[in-house]
Amino acid sequence: MHLYNKEQAIKRMNQFGQHHRPFIFIINYLQDVSYIEEVAAVDSAEVLYNLNGFTNQIISAEDDIATFSVKNNAFTTLAAFRRIFLFLSTLV
Repeated sequence: MHLYNKEQAIKRMNQFGQHHRPFIFIINYLQDVSYIEEVAAVDSAEVLYNLNGFTNQIISAEDDIATFSVKNNAFTTLAAFRRIFLFLSTLV
């Protein structure tokens, strides 16, 4: 995922909107850095989202609870978890 400044983020969101292409965004409180990605380009190993059922998560039909599916039956490594945590902490 690529970081955008405020002006770049606005331009990118407007482009996606004009072309009717769904996207997600993560914007920090100061609005000086943002992640803007087309939904099709979002890697579920990096970002999981669930926006009122519009999701890249696997939903369990039995209990209607979003669950995380680990690929290849391997658990996420501590290093991968730490990398994602550090990334998200920069947005707070």
